[in-house]
Amino acid sequence: MRRLAPAFPLIVAAMLALATWWLERTVSLQGVAGASKARTAPDAIVENFRISRYKTTGDLGASLEGTHMEHFPVDDSADIQKPVLSFVGENSSRTSVLSGETAHVTKRGELVEIKGKVRGERDGSRAGKPATILQTEILNVLPREEFAYTSAPLAVTQGRMQMNGVGAEWNNITGLLKVWQLDATIERPKDSEKSR
Repeated sequence: MRRLAPAFPLIVAAMLALATWWLERTVSLQGVAGASKARTAPDAIVENFRISRYKTTGDLGASLEGTHMEHFPVDDSADIQKPVLSFVGENSSRTSVLSGETAHVTKRGELVEIKGKVRGERDGSRAGKPATILQTEILNVLPREEFAYTSAPLAVTQGRMQMNGVGAEWNNITGLLKVWQLDATIERPKDSEKSR
């Protein structure tokens, strides 16, 4: 026992050092786990919302609404349930409405990725045409440019015209819809059939 007496302070110091190391390691690992959890947790949750963007004239330019939104601060993104993205052109022309089951909005709203039973409708009544309706499963939208694109299969109808394809670009400002791989069916108007 007398031999251990001189070593006793060294043993206690070693045990304290080991306990300090273990405690520091445990606390730092919990801090890392807590920090990564905080990165994935939303900092804001909003129910039944509408965000509007106005033109310099004071007229409505675009709006985004949904039933539920969660904002994530780490990348300034948001996830939305039942999104509806609307664009209104000059004098309420070229009005388009895009909707789906969910949407992911990137930082500053630069890209809106709409997923699940996506439907896009562009009003054609001001031009004397039927509405153009696009249906797909995913649509990427650049809101500031009023431009949308997809590489997924899609269906487009305008009156009695029907198109199916894979991949498309839709420019709301010009009204141009480009379908990359196309299969189209165009029926003759009934008036032209009667005149035959």
